[in-house]
Amino acid sequence: MMFLGSSSPVSEEGIIAVERALGVTLPPGYRGFLLKHNGGHPDKPVFTVAETGAFGVIQNLFCVNADSRDDLIKAHKRYHARLPKSVLS
Repeated sequence: MMFLGSSSPVSEEGIIAVERALGVTLPPGYRGFLLKHNGGHPDKPVFTVAETGAFGVIQNLFCVNADSRDDLIKAHKRYHARLPKSVLS
């Protein structure tokens, strides 16, 4: 899968700064995604859920980039009151 519209590469230090700002530790898979792609949207956004056969869609994945509307810290500030505690809130 390719990701389009990704932000500039982020460093391990940038991810650690986000984790400190949010008071969380990001999952290893998401940290790896940020280091490799740093957000964006998949070139093929429709996928099949293996367990159920249902279809899903991913529009955008958050990044670490204060200049982006998809910045993880900005998104957390916008949505934290609506998210379950288990989802970075």
